[in-house]
Amino acid sequence: MKKLLVKPKEISRKEYLIYFIYFITALLLTALIPKTLRFQYEFAVGKPWKYDDLIAPFSFAIEKTDKQIDQEKKEIEENFIPFYYRDTSITNEVKQSLTKKLIELTKDSLISIEKSKLIIKKLNPIIEESYRKGIIENDSLTPKGEDNMVYEIINNVKTVKSFDDYYKVSEVRKKLRNSILEDTSIYIKDIEVWALSSILPNISYNSELSLKALKDKIDNISLYTGAIQEGEKVVSKGVAIQEDTYLKLLSLKKLYENRKGDFIGVFLGYLSIILLLLFIFLTFLKRYYKDIFESYVSHLLILLHILLFTGVTSFHNQYTEDVSIYIIPYCMIILVLFSFFNLQVGFATFLITIMISSIMATNSYEFVLLQLIAGFSAVISLTQIRYLSQFFYSTIYILAIYILGYLALQVLKTSDFRSISWIEVSWFLANFLLCLLSYPLIYFYVKIFGIMSDIKLLELSDTNHKIMKELMQKAPGSFQHSLQVANLSESVIDKIGGNSLLTRVGALYHDIGKMQNPEYFIENLRNIENPHKNLAYMDSAEIIIGHIPKGVELAQKYGLPDAVIEFIKTHHGTTRVEYFYKNYLQENPNVEVDESRFRYPGPKPTSKETAVVMMTDSVEAAARSLSEYNEEIIDSLVDKIIDGKLKDNQFEYAKITISEINTTRRILKRMLKSIYHIRIQYPENK
Repeated sequence: MKKLLVKPKEISRKEYLIYFIYFITALLLTALIPKTLRFQYEFAVGKPWKYDDLIAPFSFAIEKTDKQIDQEKKEIEENFIPFYYRDTSITNEVKQSLTKKLIELTKDSLISIEKSKLIIKKLNPIIEESYRKGIIENDSLTPKGEDNMVYEIINNVKTVKSFDDYYKVSEVRKKLRNSILEDTSIYIKDIEVWALSSILPNISYNSELSLKALKDKIDNISLYTGAIQEGEKVVSKGVAIQEDTYLKLLSLKKLYENRKGDFIGVFLGYLSIILLLLFIFLTFLKRYYKDIFESYVSHLLILLHILLFTGVTSFHNQYTEDVSIYIIPYCMIILVLFSFFNLQVGFATFLITIMISSIMATNSYEFVLLQLIAGFSAVISLTQIRYLSQFFYSTIYILAIYILGYLALQVLKTSDFRSISWIEVSWFLANFLLCLLSYPLIYFYVKIFGIMSDIKLLELSDTNHKIMKELMQKAPGSFQHSLQVANLSESVIDKIGGNSLLTRVGALYHDIGKMQNPEYFIENLRNIENPHKNLAYMDSAEIIIGHIPKGVELAQKYGLPDAVIEFIKTHHGTTRVEYFYKNYLQENPNVEVDESRFRYPGPKPTSKETAVVMMTDSVEAAARSLSEYNEEIIDSLVDKIIDGKLKDNQFEYAKITISEINTTRRILKRMLKSIYHIRIQYPENK
């Protein structure tokens, strides 16, 4: 009686602690959200303004779009006039070089003084005229500006010149060479060689001055295209939003959300929304998934994902303007949590995270809609995550839905495929690659948190597992019985719905307690005397019942998940060991019997899966003891055992319907007849 009074108080205290943990989580989530005001309107180009007339609450400048600014930058670069520097000293240097060369030739008696004077007279005017016009390098790039104009700097004075008026070095050298070749009176090979090598450019590109001037022009681009005064109408109700109105609304939204409101008011507003969402989520868990609600580890795993993805969203919102929010793999929440819980819990956690993250998203309407489409696609594509190939196909499906959904939304906004940002689409590929990390992450969580997942169950379903091998060696009959129960139970669950993998594993391990005293269980007797002959009925019952606590002890020793241990505890529920109980009554008709000594400790099955294993375990064990097999005997046996469980209220806490129990009957009858090779008799045609 005392335990009954204490238990509700302990549960209540546990619930209070869970609610407190979620309150702390709400505070952390609120701290992650920037404390700015939210613009309460959604809008898109071409769509009508569905709200009342919008009047500017304050004066603001209309910002240009990035596309407009980029276009202006491009125009500046295309029409930019670069700066070139003229070196006035090179002309004399080249003339002096020619004079020096002629003096050398005269000294070597290769030419006369008269010829030397003729050469100078012939070439100097060409040199002076060429340098006066200007000589540039052969590989100098033509300016992008209109009419190929450049600024020429001479002694810090800027003048405008046409780039086309300049000579190239090769042109001047060719002109000098032709002058030498065409006049035999001055031709000499050494002078020809000099003409082809000694001409240097006197006009050079001034990169430092040009880049600075270009930067100044770009920096001086106005970021605004106009202004709206306080009290001025921004847009009227029902009017289709054009490009210019869209810019006004974007500018107003940006300035509005950057304004600092009352910090306490904004903080409490966000906190209230998040608390409401978390409270609804907790109510959902408490009502439909009480086992998850009462597990601290489950809450830790769920809250870890909500905090992690909200934190990543907050970081992206504040520090990564050039990276799309669609790189964040929110569907990973469903992929991971489905492996540990189910699709409903995974999707509910996903929804909570998306709704909190949408507060920080630039276009919350588009963000939520696209994430919901992707989330539903994840739910549709996932049936079980047992193999990497299944997981990979699901992530591919999510990627395809993401891209199709994004393209559809872009066309809806702009009505033009050409305006779609394909760079944005590439972020979904990165999202896909990050989603693939969910599979190894599941392994990591299994090791860290020690909780069950489909991958862990798949590992346990291997009959080469050390516990299964030990059961096969010590209790081979119990091992074969467990295999049959696993096959029967899995077939039933596949038909009526439920976790077939968990059911199979639970059935495989439900009798591991029989390893302690295998010879006391009839399926393990092989040509030896029945040891129960030398025991009192109550002692025999104690040994038979004892395989439950011993099985639980072994399971805990080997670290089996609680969900699997539940099958060990519940596969007999609180039923009686009928054989020893009835024999005890016959031998002691006048003795008051303590029935609890002949009853299993329970608890009764609490899930569809454990209820099915209870039925298949009893039916399979009873079928083994039959001396004769035919259709009527099998049908009668199955009905008798299942009806007995119903009459004993063994399924009162299990989430299984009468219809599902009847389906279980039919499947067990059909499969047992197949196992024992019973030919079904069909009525003869008359």
